[in-house]
Amino acid sequence: MENQPSEPGQEQKLDAAPKTEAQPAPIITSPSIEVSKPEGLAHKINRITAIILIVSGSVFVLIAILAIWQVFGKDNSDVVWRALGSLGAIALGALIVSVASKLVDEKH
Repeated sequence: MENQPSEPGQEQKLDAAPKTEAQPAPIITSPSIEVSKPEGLAHKINRITAIILIVSGSVFVLIAILAIWQVFGKDNSDVVWRALGSLGAIALGALIVSVASKLVDEKH
């Protein structure tokens, strides 16, 4: 019942905003913060292990594609499983080194 006029001859305007003087909005500037890239030993180790993980995954995919096309012979499951085991061990080692590097970096 709020939208009805209080008196029968009076109309109520709903979309009329109260008149106020417009003040300009304050200009907020944030100070420029220069972020330096960490170049410590832990950062270098993390980059190297990430590269090792990417390369080992790519080599495994290449070996798997060659095995699909039977480049290694008719019975190529042995080659693929040996490649998977070797590259998995390399990738696991790189992952362990990366996690250990982060833990050592956080302590210092």
